[in-house]
Amino acid sequence: MLRRKSSKIVYENQWVRLREDEVEFPDGHSGIYAFTERCDAGPMIIAVTGVGKLVVLREWRYPIKDWTYCFPFGGVEKGEDSLTAAKRELEEETGYVAATWQSLGTVKIDPGANAQMTPVFLATGLTKGVMHREAGEVHQVLELSPEEIKDKIKNNEIDNGWLLSGFMKYLSSN
Repeated sequence: MLRRKSSKIVYENQWVRLREDEVEFPDGHSGIYAFTERCDAGPMIIAVTGVGKLVVLREWRYPIKDWTYCFPFGGVEKGEDSLTAAKRELEEETGYVAATWQSLGTVKIDPGANAQMTPVFLATGLTKGVMHREAGEVHQVLELSPEEIKDKIKNNEIDNGWLLSGFMKYLSSN
């Protein structure tokens, strides 16, 4: 186990915080461990239509300069809990409103460099409403069957760790 000797925030904005800890390793030597924390860490939503298709976003992501597939996901605003944020994010990003919500637990995507623990919710009983996309969001809303998702994974079209972990949560919930 590592023992934290000191900690400081190196950088922070409304979305992310970069923390740098001085730690002591089990063998007694000291070093620096830097990692990120999401300031607004929010939920991932696995929304399933009445015909069993999953609502997936095909989204442009600047860091990789490419399109990627992901489930609806977003931050928690001040005063919100994760479920309230999930309901808001699903409607904002897709236009869907869900009648039934179920927790599928949490996922940790990159625990060696990111402290984020993301709650995952299953949303069913969908009704299509109006999307309220935030400025700067570039995505398409798709409905894919589990088989179509599996095919895209096999063909390496889907390689986003967030979607892969959420999809496994979904498959294990059935």
